[in-house]
Amino acid sequence: MSRPRHLGWLVLAGATIAYLCVVAFILFEPSNRVPSSSIAFISRHLTARGLPLQISGTQFVDFWCNMLILIPPGFAVVVLWPRITWERWTILAFALSGSVELTQQLFLPHRVPAFSDVVANTGGGLIGSGVAALMTRRRRRRARRRSQERADRRDGVRVA
Repeated sequence: MSRPRHLGWLVLAGATIAYLCVVAFILFEPSNRVPSSSIAFISRHLTARGLPLQISGTQFVDFWCNMLILIPPGFAVVVLWPRITWERWTILAFALSGSVELTQQLFLPHRVPAFSDVVANTGGGLIGSGVAALMTRRRRRRARRRSQERADRRDGVRVA
């Protein structure tokens, strides 16, 4: 692994770990204050911008916030560890989300677990890992094409 790529890997890994620590704090906080107040703030902000209640309502905002939670780690996991495919990460996102909701049900009485959170988190994991997989595949294809063009030039084959 070259030095710049190694540095980029370390930065992405560190940022992902920091992000997951913040998310864990929010998810496992005993009270529902931080998530509820954040969703209410976003909902009020969207309503003040004139968006209809279907888009600015707390249920809609809650669903999309839950989806957004796993997009960054889904992206990072696939980029950092290419052996974890987008399919595996989506299954892992489902399992992690289900575990979080079960933990909230069993150990955090002031939290309200919901299956819709599991669906939204899984969707976020799918989106993040899917985008990373598409980008990785495109980058590999481009690198293969460039390598082939260099080999063709070296061998005297005319490139169109």
